[in-house]
This record gives sequence, C-alpha cells and structure tokens, in this order.
Amino acid sequence: MDHKAFLDSRRDFLTKISLGASVVVPLITGCTQCDSTVSQNKNTTGLKPVDPVQKREFGLIDEQDSVAQALHYHHEKTQVSEDLQKMKNGKTFSEQFCHNCQFFVPIDEHVEKPVGRCLLLQAGNVKTQGWCASWVPKR
Repeated sequence: MDHKAFLDSRRDFLTKISLGASVVVPLITGCTQCDSTVSQNKNTTGLKPVDPVQKREFGLIDEQDSVAQALHYHHEKTQVSEDLQKMKNGKTFSEQFCHNCQFFVPIDEHVEKPVGRCLLLQAGNVKTQGWCASWVPKR
C-alpha cells in the first residue's frame, strides 16, 4: 500500500468513526430528546432552563463547605469582610447578589423563591440575597 492510499484509508476510517460516534453517543446517554424538550418549553424569560438534576431537592449549602469557603460564600452579605466588598464589573458591592449573578439558576422560573442553584456551588442551594467572591453580573 502506498503512502497516499494509506492516508486516504486512514481519513475514511476517522470520518466513519466520528460519524458513528455522533450517532451512538446520544443514544447511549439518552440526549436525543434534549433539543426538542428545550424548544417545547418556550422559555421567554431569557433564563436558561434548569437541568433536571438541578431540580432535585437540595437543602441550603453549608457555609463551611470547602468550595463555599474558597469562594467566600455567605448567606447574608453583612457577613462579608470589608476587604472583599469591592466594585465588580461596574457594580457596587450593594448591587451584588446571587439572584443577579451569571452563575445563579432559579429553581422554578415561574415561582419566586428565596433560594436557587449556583453553577459553582453544587453541594446545595444558595440564598437569592447571598454573595460570593465569584459574582459576575447577568448578561
């Protein structure tokens, strides 16, 4: 087999493998309905739909959780040390809350609740009036 024929057969092989994987992986993981489910929900709020895993009932995250401590998360902003109370992305500290953070996901977008999910703090729910050092304004 010459070099060009080898490269062509290798290219064909890789193409077939990648096409096969694009069909088999969604079937194995059960994600073939993901797009249709999202389009049926007709989300007009601009919020990302909550993943079913995130809809599980969690209690409030423990402030002593290792990730919560690393991010300086507090349920109440009054507990945040003064050296962390800084302006971020044009917003003063008094304007920074979990509920207006890019990482905050409401548990139920149709019902206003005092807690929600944080994409960074997966061990439990966060308070909407909470704060952490990774706060980023919603876009």
